[in-house]
Amino acid sequence: MRTGFAASGRFIILILPVCKANTVQTYFMMETSKHVDPDIIKRKRNDQGLHECEVFGEGPEAMESARTWASCSKNPGHAGFIPYPEFRPDHLPVSWHTPERLEIVRIIAEVTVRLRVGYTSMDRPEGFAFHNLRGSNIVHTGSGWIYDIRPNRDVPCPCQECALSPSPHKTWMEIIIATACHVVYNTEEAKLTHVDLFYDDEQARRSGKMKTVLGSQINLTDEGNDTCLLRCATHDNDLCEKLFELRAAAVKAFVDQNAIGEWRPTVDSVCVIISHPHGRPKQVTVGQVKAIEETDGLMNKLTYSACTCPGSSGAPVLPMDTAGSVRPGRSAVHSIGGISQGFNQSSSAFQHYRPRYDHLFYREFTNFR
Repeated sequence: MRTGFAASGRFIILILPVCKANTVQTYFMMETSKHVDPDIIKRKRNDQGLHECEVFGEGPEAMESARTWASCSKNPGHAGFIPYPEFRPDHLPVSWHTPERLEIVRIIAEVTVRLRVGYTSMDRPEGFAFHNLRGSNIVHTGSGWIYDIRPNRDVPCPCQECALSPSPHKTWMEIIIATACHVVYNTEEAKLTHVDLFYDDEQARRSGKMKTVLGSQINLTDEGNDTCLLRCATHDNDLCEKLFELRAAAVKAFVDQNAIGEWRPTVDSVCVIISHPHGRPKQVTVGQVKAIEETDGLMNKLTYSACTCPGSSGAPVLPMDTAGSVRPGRSAVHSIGGISQGFNQSSSAFQHYRPRYDHLFYREFTNFR
């Protein structure tokens, strides 16, 4: 068990291993007499500009998540948010009511993750998100997606459990998470980041379907473009098999359907976002691309009408062209909300990171079991 304390109050983080390898469940508890000062929580929420992380610290996580969802001022009532298990073809425009397009959204939703970041690094620069709360243990949450998976053999697993073990696992999987740099800034923060996979609804948490892995380091980061790749590790065999299954489904949906071909969304193209608003289970929003910023003829940043909320930072942004194609390798993550006319904007596209890290949807990286 590892216990940490916030800079103010007594915020205790308990990491309790469960029976599945290095999958962990994390419980955030507050002493009833000494909660974190609500003014400090408010300061952190307001110390990120137009970025959209959620901030917790005033009570149990589930209670805070429900409270911030209910009191949301950006999207009161959340009419534009669809719980992932309830998403259907008719939530897309009429011309898009096909099983193939729903399958694309399903796969991206399956690989969407929630991040809970338990520390704000002293290295965050002046003027960057949360710079006034540097050194604090006040938790903020965001979203991300599984960008790549890579199996490893005959090399010690770098997870925290194995690092403390005299007999570390030698067969394990590296999981690369794409998110925004303002969500997880550096390796110091990565090591105190919990990544929740398959948090589809509250039942997923109670049943054990939701899996949690710990971050270990930042592999690539781009502060200017607000993107980063976070490395995690697991030796949970069930989780590894599930991720292999998702890769196979992704290849079928994106490659076999030629969705990895020429791709160029236009203004008014459909745009889908899957995220964990307010730290809640996955929600899907659908809107339109409103503006496209290009660099050297390639998509860079997108402006869109799809709804987002605090907690959506780092979520996958999926524009679809008029043929229904999606290019995940060129997809960006959600970066800022509430810009001109209430629209939202992505980070720069992740195409900048190839070829060192390719992504989950390319065939040549599938046959490594």
